[in-house]
Amino acid sequence: MMQLRDLKGPFHLSDDAIDRQVEPRRAGVFVLWRPGFADFDYVFTNRSEFDVNNQLHVYVGDYWFFSYQVCASEEEAFDAECHLWHDLKPANNPAHPARRAKSAWKCPRCGLFG
Repeated sequence: MMQLRDLKGPFHLSDDAIDRQVEPRRAGVFVLWRPGFADFDYVFTNRSEFDVNNQLHVYVGDYWFFSYQVCASEEEAFDAECHLWHDLKPANNPAHPARRAKSAWKCPRCGLFG
């Protein structure tokens, strides 16, 4: 089960930091945030089934920090995103993570898409 402590980071969300930290062309999951008043305000979770490095670059300038985890497969990335989404309840993506089209994947936490 993916947990926040399993993620690498936090790192400043910049093109240079992403390229230094995240191997390209690997599936993975990530969390993006800005500092909050008392703690970090976790505001976005997402995954890439093919290239988490490339997907992180899309958000440079929109968030301040990122943490990530490389996953062994596309389905593992979906499972990890579901766990993080349920744990963090991120403000900027209130809808449950979607599974890949034509897959039979189910959320490991709530069974959605079963």
